[in-house]
Amino acid sequence: MRKVSVSFSKGDRHEKSITLSVFRVKSRYLSGKEVYLGNESYVNDALRRGGAVVLRLFSDEWHYVLLTGEDGEHVYMFDPYYDQEGYGLDDIQSVENCPTRYNRIVPWKYFNKIALNVYSLGPYQGREAIILFNKNTELTSEKTIEYFI
Repeated sequence: MRKVSVSFSKGDRHEKSITLSVFRVKSRYLSGKEVYLGNESYVNDALRRGGAVVLRLFSDEWHYVLLTGEDGEHVYMFDPYYDQEGYGLDDIQSVENCPTRYNRIVPWKYFNKIALNVYSLGPYQGREAIILFNKNTELTSEKTIEYFI
């Protein structure tokens, strides 16, 4: 038996949450100014808590990539438009030994640009992302223990 639940938020936020019991997947759709990388970003929060993010960006043309992790300065990304030279930029790393996790390591600085450059998110009105969580492995406050001394 499959169970599907959908919820939407109020206001200008375009939030959609879908739960499929069969796959135990939770998702959230972001658009516009909600789509950026930074310490207060939903995107970075999801990556820190074990989620993945499908992100629309520009590199020669518009396409979608999969973000699979971050380390505070860089994003681990699978880009299906694999360019062996990393667009000729020294700080974009091509990775060949992690084909099921990522094939690029890219500094945050590329993403938040409005101008259409390598890996830029572009103008706010065209930005979109889908955050995905495996509900069995998502890090939540209930699954995390904090100690205060």
